[in-house]
Amino acid sequence: LEATEGGPAYGLGSIVPADEASTSARITIDFAVRSGLWDLPNPDYRILLTSNNGVLEERPLEASDGTQDLHFAVPREGLLWIRAELRGIVRGVRTMVAFTNAIYFE
Repeated sequence: LEATEGGPAYGLGSIVPADEASTSARITIDFAVRSGLWDLPNPDYRILLTSNNGVLEERPLEASDGTQDLHFAVPREGLLWIRAELRGIVRGVRTMVAFTNAIYFE
């Protein structure tokens, strides 16, 4: 997860300055990292961009053997932090499969 606004990119644990009026987020998912280590039949993946204001956006995600980049608009009003969550079906139950640390906003 990175926050960008056309200038520098802010990574996990970073603080985005208050003077950055508009921000977008880029989530990169690398499915090749866990290839062969675990198999989730019918995972029905969804990626969520969450914040102190709740879920900002949720999208379906197709599993692949490579890397995927997703871009999200990030509304700054009242925003203190964002993080990415990967949800899917494990043993018949929809659950959080992975999540990132937060990026913070002044």
